[in-house]
Amino acid sequence: MSTNTRKPRKVWSKQENLDLVYCYYSSNPGTSGSWKRLERLWEDKGHDPLTGAKLSSQFRSIEKSGHMVTPQEMADQRMLAGLAASGLNILPEVDLTVNDNTAGPSTSANGDTTDPPPPPPTRAPRTKWTTEMNITLVFIHSYSQPEKRGVWTRVEERWSKTTYPSKTDDQLRSQLRSITQSGLLSPQKLMEIRTAAVADREATESARQAVVEDNPPPETIEPPTNPVEEEEEEEGPSPNPEIVEQFKKLLEEPSSIKVTDLRHVPWGKLRVAIDRLSPVIKSFETPDLTTLNTLLMAVAHVVREQMGVKAPSEPTNITPRRNKQPMWLRRLEESVAKLRSDLSRLTEMSRGATHKFQTIDIIYRRYPLLPKKGYKQVIEEVKQRLLAKAGKIKRYKKKQQTFVDNNLFQNNQRNFYRKLEKRGSDPTPLETTAEDQTRTMNFWKNIWENETGHNTEA
Repeated sequence: MSTNTRKPRKVWSKQENLDLVYCYYSSNPGTSGSWKRLERLWEDKGHDPLTGAKLSSQFRSIEKSGHMVTPQEMADQRMLAGLAASGLNILPEVDLTVNDNTAGPSTSANGDTTDPPPPPPTRAPRTKWTTEMNITLVFIHSYSQPEKRGVWTRVEERWSKTTYPSKTDDQLRSQLRSITQSGLLSPQKLMEIRTAAVADREATESARQAVVEDNPPPETIEPPTNPVEEEEEEEGPSPNPEIVEQFKKLLEEPSSIKVTDLRHVPWGKLRVAIDRLSPVIKSFETPDLTTLNTLLMAVAHVVREQMGVKAPSEPTNITPRRNKQPMWLRRLEESVAKLRSDLSRLTEMSRGATHKFQTIDIIYRRYPLLPKKGYKQVIEEVKQRLLAKAGKIKRYKKKQQTFVDNNLFQNNQRNFYRKLEKRGSDPTPLETTAEDQTRTMNFWKNIWENETGHNTEA
């Protein structure tokens, strides 16, 4: 009777979860090679080696659960990881370790404590790239025709034939990027190496071509073919008469053709359906470009029906046209709304009222210098950005209104003054009565109709 011995499931302690959060943020997640860096950082912490997939799965469980590690502890670990990556140490040393009964030496059945497991083996030292190795790498890369596909496979293969330590294609690509960007070799030296590599490659190809011309391959004698079989192969399968009739109707009435997007359809099934229609397509003549386009649209229509894809709905003009704002105004308004949202989130985080990990993660991604500057300085910078954006919108609108008024004044002054009257009129005018009108007329009559003498010697 065979027993299926299954490896027991790992029980994660609180300290292991904290170390995993720190290692995850220190591995620069989302970039190339992040899993390998996560595995190396995890082993450097003194834990048993685990795969990057398992460590990432455990981190996602921590992120979703919220009870293994609190959001504040995750924020602290992320801040410590960011400080370690930037080489800063502006926070006091805080002991983030926890007392957990799951870790520590194990006790046997007799009561004797066993020694802890030995430390993991140390990693091999990094290879120091010499000038000769850099020159060889540039030469191999230029020799391997970098303009064609699969260049790094050829570079790795040729590098493995040298006496230098073996490297992967990612390591070679990273080192070549460092050579060109960091100035490990001068531009003149790089040009000389690349010119020599291209000349060497051309000389090798010309020598190989000369050898082939001197020793041509033996001629192959083709067996005789049966002309009857060739005629049968050229004819191919006969087209389906029903599909031919359907194509004729579509070509006679092009308005009945309905085509939709077929990118979501599996390519294998789509290719089979098109191959079935090939005999039908060959049976039609296309004297002009219009007929050819109509035939292609008919093919798409028939393929859509055979694949069971619904026809596109006819557009309706019932919906009114919206008055769209200019792109620059929409872009600025979206930026202002985003800054207002960030400002409220930063204010809540400074008060300690935010417990959602997603909110904290978004803020730390948008403001990576938050651990260095602090909440007060970042909030002030966001306020200044918000004021600048809002002032820019106000200036733009004022400038646009000035331009419209000037254009209207030059073209139609009558409408311009009417617009000014509407703009300056009171939306709620006062109600006047007959007594008010009489009182106003008497007031002005007493001023203009009564003559008065003035002191000319004053």
